[in-house]
Parts: sequence; structure tokens; C-alpha cells
Amino acid sequence: MDYPIKISVAQINYNPAYFSGGCDLLVEPFGDNSTFVTKVKNEVFYQLSDKLKVRYLKWLQTKIFAIIDAALKQSTDILVFPEYSIPHFLLKEVFEYVKTSQLVVVAGTHMISSRCFPVYSDLGIAYNDDYIGCAAAPVLNLNGTNDLIFKYSRSKWESSLEFPKGENRHWVSFEKNGHLVNLGVFICIDGLRKSFHDTEKELAVIIIPSWSPSVEPFNAAAFQAIYNELPLVYANTSYIGGSRIFAPFPETDGHWFSEKQGTKELSKNSEGLVTVCIDLNNVRRSAATVREHVTARITDVSNLVYLYNIDGEEVLTNLEKLSGKYDEHIINNLLRNCSDEVVRRKLNEIIHQERMGLLRGEKLIQLTSYIAVSEITYSDLVQEQAETTLRHITSHPELLSEKDILATLSAVSTKSLQIISNVNNEIDKPKSEERPFFDRQSELVKLRNFINAESDKLLIIQGVRGIGKTFLVEQIPRRILPPNNQWKRINIKFSVGMGFPLFIDDVAFQLGLRDKFIESNEEQLYLHIRKVLESFEGYRAGMIIVDDFHHILDKEGSFVDHRFLIFIDEFLKRVAVNKKLILITNRHISLNGQIGFFSSMTLRGLNEESIVSIVDYHYKNITGRVESITISDSLLRYLYGNPLAAVITAQYLQHHSIDSLNHTTDLFKRFQEQFITNLLSEVRFKPEEKELLDFISTSKEDVSSQIIYKWKSGIYNVVDSLCSQFILEYNAEKDVYSIHPLVRDYFYNQLDLHVRVSYHHKFAEVNEDTIREFESKEEPVPPKYISELIYHFAGSLQIDKLSSYKSQYLDELKPIADALFKNKKYDKALEYYLILNEISYIKRLDVTEKLFMCYGNLGRWREARDFFEKTVSIKNASYLYAKYAELLAVKTREFAEAESFVLTGEEIYISSNSKRKWEYAKIKYTLGRIRERQGNDRDSQGLYKEALSFDPTNLYYMFRYAKCLIKNGKDASDIIEGGLKIRNDYPPLLTLQSEDYQVMDEDQEEEDYLEEEYIERDI
Repeated sequence: MDYPIKISVAQINYNPAYFSGGCDLLVEPFGDNSTFVTKVKNEVFYQLSDKLKVRYLKWLQTKIFAIIDAALKQSTDILVFPEYSIPHFLLKEVFEYVKTSQLVVVAGTHMISSRCFPVYSDLGIAYNDDYIGCAAAPVLNLNGTNDLIFKYSRSKWESSLEFPKGENRHWVSFEKNGHLVNLGVFICIDGLRKSFHDTEKELAVIIIPSWSPSVEPFNAAAFQAIYNELPLVYANTSYIGGSRIFAPFPETDGHWFSEKQGTKELSKNSEGLVTVCIDLNNVRRSAATVREHVTARITDVSNLVYLYNIDGEEVLTNLEKLSGKYDEHIINNLLRNCSDEVVRRKLNEIIHQERMGLLRGEKLIQLTSYIAVSEITYSDLVQEQAETTLRHITSHPELLSEKDILATLSAVSTKSLQIISNVNNEIDKPKSEERPFFDRQSELVKLRNFINAESDKLLIIQGVRGIGKTFLVEQIPRRILPPNNQWKRINIKFSVGMGFPLFIDDVAFQLGLRDKFIESNEEQLYLHIRKVLESFEGYRAGMIIVDDFHHILDKEGSFVDHRFLIFIDEFLKRVAVNKKLILITNRHISLNGQIGFFSSMTLRGLNEESIVSIVDYHYKNITGRVESITISDSLLRYLYGNPLAAVITAQYLQHHSIDSLNHTTDLFKRFQEQFITNLLSEVRFKPEEKELLDFISTSKEDVSSQIIYKWKSGIYNVVDSLCSQFILEYNAEKDVYSIHPLVRDYFYNQLDLHVRVSYHHKFAEVNEDTIREFESKEEPVPPKYISELIYHFAGSLQIDKLSSYKSQYLDELKPIADALFKNKKYDKALEYYLILNEISYIKRLDVTEKLFMCYGNLGRWREARDFFEKTVSIKNASYLYAKYAELLAVKTREFAEAESFVLTGEEIYISSNSKRKWEYAKIKYTLGRIRERQGNDRDSQGLYKEALSFDPTNLYYMFRYAKCLIKNGKDASDIIEGGLKIRNDYPPLLTLQSEDYQVMDEDQEEEDYLEEEYIERDI
């Protein structure tokens, strides 16, 4: 190694060195604000606080020094402790302990008060009064000097945290062997606010001391650092776990505690020290060449063993015996009785090494290493401090008010019982619960072959929603492209209403072009597409990934806007073979020889073992239970290998029995998306959780944490709860929260119109502010912000504000218009559809079709007929004639004219040799509808039944058929129950099932045109 540095990360349990609202968490018996012992202003409590502090500091110093001793023994260069772990009281002692060595200690962090200043003075650290209320990380023994790095971002529970004046400073350095080593210290959330791609310091290490309930965002930040050739050390409290060192390990490393990007995580409630030797020079070199050098390797993983504890003594005795000789009896005894995950992993590795014949004396000693702490465990300390508190208070009753005595006794007793219960739960907890991860290796091989193939430029990835298409493609830069590759990646995520102008402008924007697409004629279209592709060709290699491409396809898989087809065709004709286009969709794309050669891949469900693991993992983490859940074969068939369905199933099982799912339906194998929706309707969210999901579902884009916390105060716990339930996902790099599109659609579609409008109004205000900020800086506005603003203007019914955007991205009106149409607000929907129809020289079937339906529902038949004719001129399809015929029959009673239209549709269907049974079902259904309106119930029943034989899962056909049966005194329970198995909350069928449902005469019943609903066909 050229510049080897040994780095150790310590994960420990402790009271945070933090105070807020007069409560000093360091001294509180339980390290939190559950008792407020330090908040009571009374001499008795002052004395108690002093007792608690002295005992706690003695306990902590013993542990800290034991860890430092272990680090010194290993010749560690940098030792990192978690956030708020070392109070200022111990800093001088720590420095004195290490100052004659080469060990640099990042001594956690602490909150600063005026009492810190004498300590700073002794350490040679400059200070002033502005520091009070701030949090800082002391970096001790930088070649004999000391420094402070401040925290510059406030988490939600640090409401009282202050920030220092002046510029942000994160970097310190020290000399080793004649070279300057740079340490970038980013305290907790600061590490999520920083992008590490612009760090140009040589021999650099990123350090993140943390006290965070959520580890995943920091993993994302670490992967970004590794991608930019920076090793990263993440230190968290053992109460949460997740501490690890990120560095590029060689693929042949094979260490039991290593992964490709660094060490494994220290698990929750494990206290230990992990040491890695990293060649800081070769971190960058390994990304640029074939790995000729060992960039990083683990040198030691040691767990803490407390000597003043019965269990600790037993573990220590057994490990000492085992270090000298392999003994299966000792190993089995430890596995039965030891809950520490690090120890258990070591024991399993010893067994593995022995079976492979690789276990040598030195290896055995290494695998049985530990750090002895001459103290009691943290949980024992907590109980001791609680008992001290109770004894002290009850011994001075004459000096305390009855209120203070009772309040403190109650709080301490309650918390003590909780601690005891939690300790018992940890003892009984299963010993290994790692989150399941599935690589889809065969699909990755296909992706790799596509990327490397000279002849392939276009790949279409198909699969139902929730099957993992997006996740698979996200693995390309991680698992397929080489490190430090030069590929230009453009990511486009489609949503409902995204039109071609936004698509092409977003591609252009990501390529650095600022020319907006101006629609005029087809010649200009080709010129603009070619200009964009020429810019793309300027890169040595690149790919455009378009997710959720199905949003611009109709039900048959044809393009709603043919300009997308032109773009694909031009891409295939004009770009080099080292440029790739990947389209992700949940529908077949009907290309019919319209473009050149392309590849396709259909993602199938995961195997049953994988699905069982996903359900089991999420169920345990959501419910906190320890026992595995038994999943029947029938439920596995319903899940059909869908990972999202498995996660939602775990949610469902919080409040329902497994048996309630096992016999639900035999149709879910075909309709997985509806199964997920059915499950969601049964999951019990708290009111505040549902309100937040409703709000987030109003945005088509991911929602920043800033927007959420501005929207409603005190919502941090709600966000955290939904993240822990795997409904919300957090992207640390972008500081945004997201939900799966299927989940978003579910909540958005349930929103009351007035609530929906108010949420859209809020998002419109946010987007206006964002755009004004770009404009004030004279920076180009990313197209997605303008698009999102138009979407929210439309959703909040601010149609007057849309005029200033002319034709720019007005496709965003489409989903709002559709929602208004669905809610029977035909007059408002009509305004938006007319705008959409006017802005484009290309007439769109999905717009003109809705226009004739709006006009028909409003009784404006001349306009309805006009737009019907325009619609069939675009596509002369049989189902369009049937739709218009039904509209006539329901709204005008012009039965003869209606029947002539539906018969024309039937002729078109027969002459076209169409094999789409649902179209023929539509014809039969419409004839049945006409007969029912004419009072001929016998014929209508037969026609409805015939329609269902061609489209057996159409819920609206079931509703009409069942209603007709009930009206004529016949049993329709089988039809209703069958439909509710497909969708358990379908309102028309639920109405028929209601006990107070009364059959009304067709003329007396209010007639609202209901468009039948299609469940997406399986791919």
C-alpha cells in the first residue's frame, strides 16, 4: 500500500450529550426526556443530577478508554465515535490519553454551553460566546493539536440547536509519514446535505458521526462518496445500529464482515469496534484501472464484553477457551445464549472455516477478539441510575412538593418497566434478521449483454407494476458499468399527462441544451429531434432511460402521440451503437414493424422463497414481532412473485389474520395490481398517516422534506413511521420522499375534490416560489418544475394562470381533466380538454374522445356529434361507436339512432378480423344497455351475460347485469361477490349489496354515465 491509513469506527450505547428546554439528556436516568429530572429547579434535584452525572461519566470513561486501548493496540490512525457520544467533561482526559500516540480521535459531538470553554482553553481550541447552543465534533490529536467542526443543519428533534456565524467548515488535516491526510467531518444530517462529487482533496476520508433513527439515507450518501472515490466512515449509536466503513474492497476479499462497498453494518444493540486499513492513494487508482492493488481490507472486528455482568463473564470465559482450540460444544453454547449479533457472526464464521479446513491458530485468535470493559452494561447502568433517582427522591420528601415526587416516581417506574421489557425482547429476538435482497442475476446478465452488444440500441423492459423493473435498471451503474465510467445517463420518469414537449425538453436540458421545443409542423419536429440527438452523440457513450413509458400508450399499447415513435425511430437511425435507449413499461408496446430492430425483456415474479423472505422480513420489522409467519401456497399464488404486493401484505397482516387472505379469490394471479389495491384498502393507517399520504399523492414528483415540514408542523414522527413501514422511501442525496406510483394512485383517487384542490393549491405555491428562485438567480428553470406548476394550477382550478404558459407542457392538464371527468364535473373537464385540443396541430384520440363524451353528458349534441366524427377519423374503432351509442341511449332515449351506431361498430369489428374480445364485449354490452332502457329486461340480461363471457372481469358489466337480475327478482349474489373479489371497494357493486338498496324504475333513477373500468392485462 502506498499511503495506508487504519480507521476504526466505534458503535456504542450512551446518553446523548445534548440539552433542550432545560433538560440535560446526558444526566437523565434514561438518556431521554421521559423523566425531566434535570429540569426541576430544586436543591434536591441538583444534588441528584450531580450524583447521576458522576456515575455516568465514570462508566462512560471506562468504556471509552477500553476502546482507545484497543485502537492503540492495533496502531489505528483515526478513531471515530458517534454523534453526542462524548461530553465535553471527558475531552481533556481523552486527549491526555492519546497525545503521545499517532491516534486521531473524532470524539463524537456535544452540545456547547459556557461550561465547555475552560475545557476548550485547556485543549487550545479557540472559542467565543456565539458557540453556545451549537453542536460540534472535537477532532483530537491532529499532530498534537485539537479542532472543532460544527454542525450546520438541524434535525427535527434538535429544535433548540444553534449555528455558528461565519462560513461552513468541514475539513481538517494531519500529517502522516510526510503526507497530509484530509478528514471531512460532516455531522449527521450535514452528510445528507453535501454532494461529494466536487471533493478534489487528495488522501481524503469522509466522516459522519450520527445519532439517527434512519440509517438508509446515510447509506445512499456513502455510496455517492464511494462512487466519487472517497472512503466514508459512518458511526451511529448502537441503539439504532448501522455503523460501518465504506471503501472499495477487492472482489476476492472474502472477509466474513465485508461487502463489495465496505464493511457490513454493526447491527442494532451491538457494541463493537471495526477497523479497516485503506490505501487512500489506491482508492482513486482502483477506480481508474483494473484492480492491481488491495485498496481496503478489514483488520479487526471486536465486540465489547462487560466484565461486571454475568452474561459478559460467561461470554468472556468461553471466548478465551475458544481462542486456543476449536470446541463445538462451546460454540453451540454461545449460539444458544448470546444475543450479540457480532459474536454470533464470528461463531458462524469459525464453524465455516473449520468445515472448509481453513481454521488456523491465528485465524481463531482473530475471530475470538473482544474488548473487555470493566463496567456494567448500559441497560444495567440505566436501571442503577433509576434506582438512585428513586432512593434520592424518597429520602427527601420534606424538601419536595407532592407534585414533583409523584410525577418523578411515576415516570421513572414506568420507564424502568419498559426498559426491562425491551431487554427481555432483545434476548428472545431471532439472532439474524437481515433485510432480504434479490439480485435477479439472470436479468442482470441480459442487461449486461444489451449494454455490451454492438447491434442493440433499444431495450424494452416489461412487467406488471411493483415487480421491480425500476430497481433492476438502477443496478446498471452499480453492477454493470465499470467504476468511474464515462457514460452519460439521462433519466426520464413519465407520469400521467407528460407529453412530448416536456419529454424532449427534459432530455435536452439534461444534455445542457436550453432551446425549448416549439410546436409548428412536422419538419420542425424532425429538426429539433435531430439537434437533440446530435448533442447526445457528443458523448463517448450514453443511455436514455425512460421509466413508466406506458403513460403515453393507449390500452392497446399504441402511442397516443406519434411524435414519441418518431423520436425512437430517429434514435435508432442516427445514434452510434454505444448509445442505448431503455423503455420501462407495464404494457406491451405495439410497434408492428414501425421501427428497426429492438430487444425486449419481461420481468416475471420472484420465486416463492424470495417472496416468503420479503413478507417475513417486513412483517417482523413493521410489527416488532419475533416469530416468523407461515404463508400458505394459495397466498403465494396470489402474490405471484410481486415484491410490492409482498410488502403491502406485511402491512395488511398487522391487523388481519393470514387466513383472511388465504381464501380471498382465485383471480389475483391475473390481476396483481388490483390485489395490491385491495390490500391497501384493508391496511389501517392512522389518520395523520393517511393525511400525509393524501398530501404527498397530490404531487407527481417526489416531495422534498422541506415541503412536508412546512406543510404541517410536528409531522416528523409521522414521516418516520411511514418510512419504517416501507410506505414512504427517502432519497438522502436529493432529500426527497417518494411513494410507489401504484400507492400514489390509490390515495389520490380517493381524495375529496375540495381537499384535492387545496393540496394542489399548496404545491402550486411551492412551485411558483421555486421557479422565481431560479429566475432571480438568472438560471434556466428545469422543465419539470414548469410542468409540475402547470399540473398544480390545473388541479387547483386556477385556469386563469395557465394562459401565461401558452402551449408549454399543457399536456399536464390531461390527468386533471380526466379526474374532473371521473367526478362528473363535465363543464370544468370540458374547459381543459378544449385547451388540450387547441394547443396541438396533432389531434389526439384520448382528447377528442373525452370531448364528445363531455358534450354528450352536458346535452350539447351538435358538438358531441362533431367531436365523435373527429374521433373516428383518427381511429375508426368499433368500441368508439359503442361508446357514442350508449351515450345516446342513456341521455336522449334515441334508441334507433343508438342501435344504428352500435351495429356499425359491430360491422367494423367483424371486417377488421380483430381478436380483441373486450371490444366485442363492449358491443354486446351496449346493445344490452339499449334493450334495458327500452324495458326489454329479458334480452338485456342475455346480452349482459354474453358481454361478460368475452370480458369476464369487467366490473361495470357485472354491476349492470346484477342490477338487471335484482330488478327482475333474481339472485345476483354470485355476480356481486365475484366482482368484489376482484375489487373489494367497487362502489356500484357495494351499493347493490347494501341492505337498504331499493330498485328504482330506470326512468326515475338518476343516470350518470359511468365509463367501464378495465383492469390492466397481464404482460
